[in-house]
Amino acid sequence: ALAVSAQLGGELERARTLFQECVELAEQVGNQRAVAQALVNLGHHILKYNDDAEAAQPLYERALEIAERLNDRPVVAMCLSHLGDVASARKDPEAARLMYERAIATSGEHGDRWAVALTLVDLGRLFSDLGEHRACHQRLAQALGLAREIGYHAGIARGLAAFARSAAQRGQSDRAVRLAGAAAAIRETLGAPPLPVEVTELTRDLEPARRALGAAADRAEEAGAKMSIEDAIEFALAEEI
Repeated sequence: ALAVSAQLGGELERARTLFQECVELAEQVGNQRAVAQALVNLGHHILKYNDDAEAAQPLYERALEIAERLNDRPVVAMCLSHLGDVASARKDPEAARLMYERAIATSGEHGDRWAVALTLVDLGRLFSDLGEHRACHQRLAQALGLAREIGYHAGIARGLAAFARSAAQRGQSDRAVRLAGAAAAIRETLGAPPLPVEVTELTRDLEPARRALGAAADRAEEAGAKMSIEDAIEFALAEEI
């Protein structure tokens, strides 16, 4: 909890030290389930906040080995999803796709629809970056439908932001900025900011769209922010690719 607090407060080195201490303490008491979870938390911090895929990968692999030995399917799925993130960061899209698909299947086996929705977004983002926008749209549509069904508003926001990136990459400037505005408004209401790496990617991908729109960019973003969650979902799903 102290590590998460430090992380959210921008004290990244302190957070990393505390996450590492969690691993060491779990090892000392011999709680392998706790070790696996602590390794996942440390890996997530290193990958998403320190942007170090090389250092994160062995942590996830060790956590996966422990979780498989304990038959802890939720943690297995989590590790697979994060290993997909590692492969994506290392520019290995085929390995990333395989890991994400395995994670989705594993989460589906034990009915973790929240995890399925999140990993579908990750898979959609991967296809978007590969320029496979039809496959991206299909995965993101699945993710939004599932997140809407279970009332997972943070997942909806993440899906809308991924739709925004895809639209921006395809030159759909107004659509991209509107979707980004809708996603940001939901996150602000929830008090759940996106991960730093997601902010960087979305800002980068939206820059050409904002430049193309000029003064109209702020109006498009405001219009998106004013959408209801249901209207934002329908707007995202309305486009046919």
